[in-house]
Amino acid sequence: MIRCIICLSCLFVIALTGCRPETPPPVEAAEQAEKAAVTTAVEEAGSTTNQTAAAVPPLRSLFTEARELLGQGNTNAVLEKLEQALDDPELSGDRPAIYKAVTSVMLMAGRVEETKTRLAGSFKSEPALAMSSLGAVRNYYLAQDDRDSAHAWVEQLLGLGLDERMTATLTTWQVEEYLHREDVDRVCTILAAAVKSLPGEHVADVVGPVIARVVKAEQADLLAQILDLVEGVPDGPPRLVELAAVYRIELDAMRGNLPQAIAAFADFLETENLSAVRYVFTSLSGRASKQDDRAAVDSLCLAVLDRQEAAAESIQRSAVTTYCKAAASPEHVAEYPTRIAKLLELGLSPEMIRTPFVGRYGTIIQTGDAELVRSMIGLAEQLSALVDDEQEKDTYLALALDGYVSLDDYRKAVAMVDKGFRKADSEWQAVMVPKLRAHLAMEEGRAQEAILHFREFMRAAAAQTPGSVALSRMLGMNAARIGDLWSGIGEADKAQAAYVEARAHYNEVLTSDGLPPEQKKLIGEQLARIAGQLETE
Repeated sequence: MIRCIICLSCLFVIALTGCRPETPPPVEAAEQAEKAAVTTAVEEAGSTTNQTAAAVPPLRSLFTEARELLGQGNTNAVLEKLEQALDDPELSGDRPAIYKAVTSVMLMAGRVEETKTRLAGSFKSEPALAMSSLGAVRNYYLAQDDRDSAHAWVEQLLGLGLDERMTATLTTWQVEEYLHREDVDRVCTILAAAVKSLPGEHVADVVGPVIARVVKAEQADLLAQILDLVEGVPDGPPRLVELAAVYRIELDAMRGNLPQAIAAFADFLETENLSAVRYVFTSLSGRASKQDDRAAVDSLCLAVLDRQEAAAESIQRSAVTTYCKAAASPEHVAEYPTRIAKLLELGLSPEMIRTPFVGRYGTIIQTGDAELVRSMIGLAEQLSALVDDEQEKDTYLALALDGYVSLDDYRKAVAMVDKGFRKADSEWQAVMVPKLRAHLAMEEGRAQEAILHFREFMRAAAAQTPGSVALSRMLGMNAARIGDLWSGIGEADKAQAAYVEARAHYNEVLTSDGLPPEQKKLIGEQLARIAGQLETE
């Protein structure tokens, strides 16, 4: 019964995807594929049941009936119905899918030899009909981990002299089996014969999957032999020429000659096949990173960015990301501003640079390295000058402001405000401007002016975020700071009043629910300090 359910799932997958040559899953994936197919069958059965008879397409209706019969274990009835459907004029366009369903049911019913005989005849007489079932028997054997029988079936079909399309697919499977057996000589012999006997396009069909496996296995010598065969095809079609170019670059990299591979990649940028360019870039950058060859990473990325007229935008973005990522680790982060500056020097748009710059800015600010922070601030201001959109300008200027505050450079921060930064944002102005001016006045020894600005800041913040725990903590911190300022200029009574105010705010925070332990500890430390100040006063 389980085999019938699996077979049924195949029918519904066919109904959804249509008829096309299949590439069989690896043996180890067979069980997973069957489970997925069962799920598909259940979902499809539900959706079909909810449709009216008039709305159900004939093929779907056929497979629904087949499901019901399979559910009853009536395999013969299913096959009879499907065989009749093959001759139904109304289903003439669906014959390959129905034929594949017949093949699936027969195999699941254990009629393997009968299926093989039927397929062998159909592949010769009606290839368009039977093509979708080319891998059915092979998959059946592979699902049982019977590689020898799968291979014998493939070689049997190759002996029938089928059409070029089928021959190409079968040859790929044949070579893959010899790769599995590590019979390199046999692999080369088969491919040499295929190169001579098949048209160039079908040669690409054969060698493409094979080369991918060889590269994954890091078999450089075998890859070189295959490429020699491919490049020897006279008047090779563009697809085959491009395939050879891609993997010749891969071969250089595989053999450790990254500079030569990168130079060849730079010439390859002009190809119209974006997926091929992306593949090569990803492969080369991955190899360079794995070898911790930062010079090669830089060379690869700059090869793209130096030829922006040839490189597609998506490849440029990948190059920018990879180039900046090479300086993202703590040991190399000091290079980050230099790399951003290099991107600007190359004429990259601010929009292209925005993500890596903004994404790393906060991390660099937190290093506390004043020289590094000032470099990032300068770049933020430079980027703001290069964009026209006001919101974008403010994004970069806000980063610059954060940088100045992190350096306690309130003179520069206030200068930004005086120049009109976020002038139209009245709520931001009401809170942030007095806070910045307060810190600058405190830094310059103007205590009473600082106190006035801190009070203005506290009033504005309380008006905008009333009743919050964060507000109470902020008010406590600033009231304590005001107490310190009054104490510093000898105003003991005013200092004591400010400390009492701060204590009240902090105690309010402590009564709130869900306060993290680390915050309780910090507030406790502040309260202890305030208590000491009150005793002193």
